[in-house]
Amino acid sequence: MAAALFFNGALMLVSGIQIVASRPITLRASIIIGLSVLAALTVPIFPDFYRSLPGWTQQFTGSIITMAVIVAVPLNATFLLGMWRYSYLRLGTDSKPATPAAFDAFFEKQANEWKISTEDVTRVRSVVDAAIEDVAANANGPVELSLGCDSFDVMVMFRYQGNLPPLPDASPKRVMVEEQSFVSGLSGYLSGLHADRIERSAKGEDCEIKLVFQL
Repeated sequence: MAAALFFNGALMLVSGIQIVASRPITLRASIIIGLSVLAALTVPIFPDFYRSLPGWTQQFTGSIITMAVIVAVPLNATFLLGMWRYSYLRLGTDSKPATPAAFDAFFEKQANEWKISTEDVTRVRSVVDAAIEDVAANANGPVELSLGCDSFDVMVMFRYQGNLPPLPDASPKRVMVEEQSFVSGLSGYLSGLHADRIERSAKGEDCEIKLVFQL
């Protein structure tokens, strides 16, 4: 019994570390993790204080896990406000032609600042570069490009006057069986060349295209 509890505890600890390490440790994340761990440690360090609280609070303060969750969830929800960061680029002018190279230089700088992984940068660039070529061929003037990012998504939005180009659909769902496992490499490569969500709209000649990539 003790061995099973130790094994499950170790497994949960490693899984938690993997989840935390899968995202960049920003200042906000450091504050959330630090305050949550600190609040959880107060349960065994100051047991007399928590026993003196009303009885109905024991269901929340009687465990270090519940105490950590109570602190982490509101902090995470609070710090999610204002998480999106935006940058803007105007393509199709004398200084910034509507070419993939102009976007690549701009995106490379923002990706370094926002700490986007190399794999995600390559994926976003491959899709947006192809979209820029299609948009430039259908635009009657400059193209306004807005780039946004939070800890989970990258958003690229085009605004211009002209026509909506034919763009590929969003990333396909991969449902595979054992007999199809030999094509996993190819299907993974192909799915990487799509945005996870694509939204298109047009009012007269005012066109808007939104590409969303999940990190």
